[in-house]
Amino acid sequence: WVAPGGFQAVACELAGDAKVTRVLVESLEVSEGSIRINGQPVPVGTKVVVTVPAPVYNKIAGEGLPPLGGEFSKRWVATIDCEVSEPCPWVCRYYNMPALRYLCFDDVKRDRSAPSTTSKGRHILLAHSSVPYALSPHTPEAALADILTAVQECLPGIRIHSTTTHFWDPSQVYKGLNKEFPSMYLKHPDADLYVTGDAFAPTHNFNGCLQAAVATVDALCKL
Repeated sequence: WVAPGGFQAVACELAGDAKVTRVLVESLEVSEGSIRINGQPVPVGTKVVVTVPAPVYNKIAGEGLPPLGGEFSKRWVATIDCEVSEPCPWVCRYYNMPALRYLCFDDVKRDRSAPSTTSKGRHILLAHSSVPYALSPHTPEAALADILTAVQECLPGIRIHSTTTHFWDPSQVYKGLNKEFPSMYLKHPDADLYVTGDAFAPTHNFNGCLQAAVATVDALCKL
């Protein structure tokens, strides 16, 4: 699955004719049935859906909100603006290297009309390290150097123009919340607040994101 328009586009598609507004949440509180986001009250009748990973939710959750469990992995991620001199017979591939677990031509992956191969020329590569690699200490510079070494081993001859590095923490969930929340969402008992995401689904991948989203939309539509 890919979402060329971003996750906002997925939310809007699932919500149909409902008005969807995306908000960057830095604090979240519930008091006497009233929801406050970033210190501001949410208008009465507004349904609030929070889709951040449980560790992030626990950081922003304030008064009237229970903490969530679950366990999440960590990864180093690099984006690489590069040029390949020869066509590549794949778009995405997994590797069993410490500094490289997943590699894809992200610009090609997001183009639905593109073939399942990559043409020569300039592209954006997305590289993920393995989880064990990210659990050991590395500086951003060292992590990037290790990732680039692995990438150049897999794609010899690529020309690198620029790079960015990000420590993805939390990354993918590996001990989720589905047994605790089989409905695939947490509904606050006194407010129109829902917390959901792939951690609540039986499978912890993009399909799990969609499963949890559909379950939450179904609940909202039944109100």
